[in-house]
Amino acid sequence: MDEPASRSADRANAVLGRTIAGKFLIESYLGGGAMGAVYKARQLALDKDVAVKLMHGEHAGDATFVARFQREAKAASKLDHPNSMRVIDFGVEPDGLLYIAMEYLDGRDLFALIRKEWPLSGARVADIVSQALAAVAVAHDTGIVHRDLKPENIMILRGTDDEGRPRDIVKVCDFGIAKFTDQRDAHPTGGGKLTTQGIVVGTPEYMSPEQGKGESLDARSDLYAMGVILYQLMTGRVPFDAETALGIVLKHVTEDPPPPRTLNPLADERLQAICLKAMKKKREERYQSAREMRAELRAVLGTGGLPAQAATVELAPSSAALAPTALAIDSAQIAAAASKATSSKLTPAGTVAAAEPDEPSRSRTLAVALMALTLGAGAVVLWTMRAGAPPPPPAPEAAGLVVPPAPTTLEPLTDPTAELPPLEPSPHGKPTGTATATASATATEAATGTAPATASGGGFDASHAHVDWSVTGAGGGATVGAVQRALSRRAGSWTQCYRSGLERRAERIEGRGTLRITTDEGGNVVGARVSGFDAMPGVKSCIATGSRVKIDGVDTGDAWADVQLLFRPE
Repeated sequence: MDEPASRSADRANAVLGRTIAGKFLIESYLGGGAMGAVYKARQLALDKDVAVKLMHGEHAGDATFVARFQREAKAASKLDHPNSMRVIDFGVEPDGLLYIAMEYLDGRDLFALIRKEWPLSGARVADIVSQALAAVAVAHDTGIVHRDLKPENIMILRGTDDEGRPRDIVKVCDFGIAKFTDQRDAHPTGGGKLTTQGIVVGTPEYMSPEQGKGESLDARSDLYAMGVILYQLMTGRVPFDAETALGIVLKHVTEDPPPPRTLNPLADERLQAICLKAMKKKREERYQSAREMRAELRAVLGTGGLPAQAATVELAPSSAALAPTALAIDSAQIAAAASKATSSKLTPAGTVAAAEPDEPSRSRTLAVALMALTLGAGAVVLWTMRAGAPPPPPAPEAAGLVVPPAPTTLEPLTDPTAELPPLEPSPHGKPTGTATATASATATEAATGTAPATASGGGFDASHAHVDWSVTGAGGGATVGAVQRALSRRAGSWTQCYRSGLERRAERIEGRGTLRITTDEGGNVVGARVSGFDAMPGVKSCIATGSRVKIDGVDTGDAWADVQLLFRPE
């Protein structure tokens, strides 16, 4: 076991069997991140399962952090609605351990549902969003603006209606709990306010324009995020994507989203109208309350006739594959870029071509906002984003927290002394940039990940064979962009592996596979395995060996990435 995994296991095991606040017996570890971990616990007085979130002990000495934790946990505990996750208790143990006890939810988050079950029927989409809006409305009544609504903060449980028919039960989570920012990145001495003036906290894919610009927020900012979630439920993807977090936020500020029906022609026109109204740039043009938006959704549900969504829509790389993480970013960057966007052409990355910043380094935490300093001062932006489909394996699902899958089944890299083909630049080594949701794979492909081989008589010319690839998911500290940049330095060798294999076999073999890599705490790839494409095991081993790279911005021992490989013989 590597050092980071050992440290994580030691930290988890240290509290197993401990009774928190004399009430909650910690029974098992569910998952965690850089700032805390979630455990399944037993509420002793009621003999009932609960979820307990424990913040790591290093935060106990930060008085501002503790004060904000207590303030926001108290606010969240006041929410009492069937569609809100209940906060049962919170506090600080004598040794400084911060805890919050919540109801235990035996379900999965909306992100996982989209990832596994999209397309969803229009009626199901409308019902899920209307239930979530019911919880949001009650929160707004108490003066709470969530600020980080996204599918990962919406849990879906299976239940039944009054007639005993199966139905979704929606629970909105992390009201005021998932908004912490670790300021030590911004203040090395540990001082300074928890929220710095001009710093925007949230998840870029769901940020309202006013949130991106650092303006004061009200309930209508949450409604914008609900519009984005509705958009994602209808199309399988978020409306805006870019290579940088800044680029995504800038698009929310300056661009109109493409109508959902341009991506999914079978999406309901009435749901599209509701979605686009919720996502208006100006707050006064949106719905003015969650109940107003919910009423329109309920009216659509009442009329019936909502169709199922299209199952053959081509999905861009921003489709659900990797859950994004909340971050913090300097609003001055957004304002400056938005101003220049009126007279400068936006690049595909969403940044202004006339003032392109230095490439940022990145780091990821779980359920915690990150701090970003001003790029002009030479600081770095810490950010995460999603890209691509298909998804990585499902994560543990409980208490509204999605934990990146632990890479426990990966094989180690093959012999480091194994000979690799010479590295050659190849235009085919770049990510394909697209992924499609189709049902065209043959039975053979479904079973083995390869297409049947076809003999070519006098031999097969492999000089034009190549491997197309795209990063479909990343986590644990790795981001899609960082993985793409790192692997692009070795992707040419993958093509050489493939060509060499074809030349040895003297036949045309095509197919697909998935490369899973894991890293150590320094971002160095220490595990690699190719699944699928079983017709050429030697090529798989060669590619795994050729994946030994260093991924920038990784500072955990839990980083992973999935890469889709398409083997094209000509």
